[in-house]
Amino acid sequence: MGAQVLANPGSAFVFSPGDRVQVSVWPDETLSGVFPVEASGVVHLPLLGPTQAAGLSVSELREELRSGYARDLQMPVVSVQAQFRVSVLGAVRASGLYWANPDWGVFDLLAEAGGFVQDAEEDRIVITRRSGESFSIDAELLQVPGSGEASIALRAGDRLVVPEAGGFNWGIFLQVLTLAVSITSIATR
Repeated sequence: MGAQVLANPGSAFVFSPGDRVQVSVWPDETLSGVFPVEASGVVHLPLLGPTQAAGLSVSELREELRSGYARDLQMPVVSVQAQFRVSVLGAVRASGLYWANPDWGVFDLLAEAGGFVQDAEEDRIVITRRSGESFSIDAELLQVPGSGEASIALRAGDRLVVPEAGGFNWGIFLQVLTLAVSITSIATR
């Protein structure tokens, strides 16, 4: 199969430019929100200002923020969640770009895209990584505990394509082409 399988995918996630950081701060919820990691690797947070996020794991960034907020708040409780972009194309109800988190699997992403349409070839789902690595999975195995498919960790930039029965699909081709152009234009900004 070749896919990276992790026992706890969220624990290994490291922030990169283009990701988002969802921060929750108690007792001052006005400091909470979702913040983009800029091309410089910095995230701009209320009260703390520019904070380096790229290169840090979720737990490292959480500790950094907890320490920073502790200068102004008494015993702050800080939670941090990572979000990154993935795309779903083809025979799903709502293809497009989605924000995912490191704990999601393929099944979660397919659910976010509204599930399969009637003519979906559910046993031939293809995941392509930014690195060019590509592999096929069978949707039936997504819900089987212990199967490789059930524990595939999504990565930033993954493209999941669900083919439609009946050969070459121009709709999927155009969606992939449009997505590639969109990603290229976003990456060059």
